[in-house]
Amino acid sequence: MQFLNYPYFPEGICSIVSEFKLLKVLDVLSVWCDFSCVIPELVHLRYVSARIEEAVSLAKLRNLQTIILKSRQETELEQQVDIWRMSEIRHVDIDSPLYIYNPLEAENDSIGEQPLFLNNLQSLCLRNSPFVAEIIRRTPNLKKLKITDISECHDIFDSLILLEELETLLVKLESIDLNIFSRDKIKKLSRNIKKLILSGTYIPWEVVNLLANLPNLEVLKGEGAFSGTDWKLDEHVVFHKLKYLQLNGCYDLERWEAAGSDNFPMLEKL
Repeated sequence: MQFLNYPYFPEGICSIVSEFKLLKVLDVLSVWCDFSCVIPELVHLRYVSARIEEAVSLAKLRNLQTIILKSRQETELEQQVDIWRMSEIRHVDIDSPLYIYNPLEAENDSIGEQPLFLNNLQSLCLRNSPFVAEIIRRTPNLKKLKITDISECHDIFDSLILLEELETLLVKLESIDLNIFSRDKIKKLSRNIKKLILSGTYIPWEVVNLLANLPNLEVLKGEGAFSGTDWKLDEHVVFHKLKYLQLNGCYDLERWEAAGSDNFPMLEKL
């Protein structure tokens, strides 16, 4: 059952949905109703995309592979969602002000259990989460990671370099003082990264050149991501597989000097 692109349903719609006990896919994100009481009852769910007003218990939903949850209210809800015993989970997107439960606290609540890791999780979106670094440490096999609206947490990069399988990385910072991409750190990024999207990072151009060392990088997008008046690329800086380059908000860039077309041999779109 899916309800798409129709936000207004009668209040009883949640009660109706709860009667479908064998439901595997619940895609109702466009429905402006609170499904927080319904979701825990649908124990066969593999996919859920919905709005909620309070944190839901996912303890019985052992088959869940995809979780997409957003708050129904515009006010600060600040509710935590515990996902740490969901071994089958593949994709998690929990929007602020909802946030993922602190894995350290979840582990402390599980006396006698093994350390809590989500080894099957492949795609993760974190928005304004207070536990970004620790969550990343517990999801070692991620292929796609989005981190947005981060204003604190200076040890993010120490966690990022543990993600050896990472292919897509999006980072949006809210503080210009949060410098997580230094020269030494960029050298340690996963060499599997194909797509890198940065916002608010203000990386100096000489450090940006080090991204050329990512052998599989195909897409590089920046929104207020790079800083400096001069971007100079000598013949040793070669983005071997880069096909798409987007530079936006580079307001102080005055001069872009390249050694020649050899710096971007595969570039298709600029």
